[in-house]
Amino acid sequence: MASFAWSGASRTSRRGVVAHLSPAYLLGRLVGRRVPVVRGVSRLRVRAPGWAWHLVESATLRAGDDAGRMPSPEELDALLAEAGVVGTLAGVTELPSSSGLAVAVLAVEDPARELVLKVAVEPQAVAELRADASVRSRLSEDRRAGEWGRLLPHVLASSLDRSPATSLEQRIAGIGGAALMVGAGPTWRRAYDSAAAAIVELHSRTSEHVRVDADRLRAWVDDPVAVLDGVFAAGGWQRVALRRLQEEISRSLTGRSIAVGWTHGDYSPGNLIFSPGGELAGVVDWGAGSPEGLLQVDTATLGLTTAMLRRRREFGDVVMGALQEAQPAPGGGIGRRPPAGPLSWREAVLLAWLRHVTLNLTKTQRYRRRDVWRAVNVDGVLSVVTRGA
Repeated sequence: MASFAWSGASRTSRRGVVAHLSPAYLLGRLVGRRVPVVRGVSRLRVRAPGWAWHLVESATLRAGDDAGRMPSPEELDALLAEAGVVGTLAGVTELPSSSGLAVAVLAVEDPARELVLKVAVEPQAVAELRADASVRSRLSEDRRAGEWGRLLPHVLASSLDRSPATSLEQRIAGIGGAALMVGAGPTWRRAYDSAAAAIVELHSRTSEHVRVDADRLRAWVDDPVAVLDGVFAAGGWQRVALRRLQEEISRSLTGRSIAVGWTHGDYSPGNLIFSPGGELAGVVDWGAGSPEGLLQVDTATLGLTTAMLRRRREFGDVVMGALQEAQPAPGGGIGRRPPAGPLSWREAVLLAWLRHVTLNLTKTQRYRRRDVWRAVNVDGVLSVVTRGA
């Protein structure tokens, strides 16, 4: 029988996390409202060049105001026993998770195999786990994908229709992309190239050309814009800028023939796992995946988020710079050039930005409450759109 240490009303696990943050985002972290993770700052320092802030924090998992329910020890024991697991839950890990601690990822110390247990900590995360399971199931059954299924985590057992929502999965051995991409040696470039080649392979195996109609525009543009619109006050300049962006992209895409196929939807280093040598070993968190997604959005997201990590900047900062590049290098100078496609550089960047920030807003409530995060990642980009850069 698996054992699970419990103290008081919540499971507590402490870990050291190094996050490379811009000053604006750091300020947002320090002044933001309470979230389902209590953060105790243990060390803070500034490193030159670039005034990159490094926050070393200890995180304690607990139930917050808007959190879902952490399972009881008995429920965890029952889930592991049902799957035939003999082991110990070791605590919150630093495994990739696109929603941070909206989905808690617990390492299972089992003598026979490496496992992780995902638990929906916030209500929105329940839908994320369900979408993740559905997309992976459909992709693994799609014969066009061929051997690509080897990169998907294998689910041993899940409980997604009752509280708490959980998923017990085989752990993909390797190094998280968010940690690997900030390295100083050549490994990060090999990792980037490996990730780019893998997603392009999936795209090429599953792509087909479609004509852009109202339904596709709604999924790619109108629905994300509606999410962003909901965080602004009526009459604000941001809403005017959003309408301009929506009209610009819709006018450009309507009626065009564009290749679509299986996309991850949030293809960023935090959702990638690599071998020590930099070869892609696994891709996690498929909740935003689609069999008819815009292919260039995946490659643009990879480039932009890699640049964000390596430059220790916010995503919005990188996007603003990319929109103003006259002759953009791939991903703002990161890795190799993405494959050519029907979307212009500006269109690909804007669509990747739109998807990335709306995913953050829909997966967890904490971004909606952070005015500083929004100022950098949303308002700043909209100001560039308003200027017509």
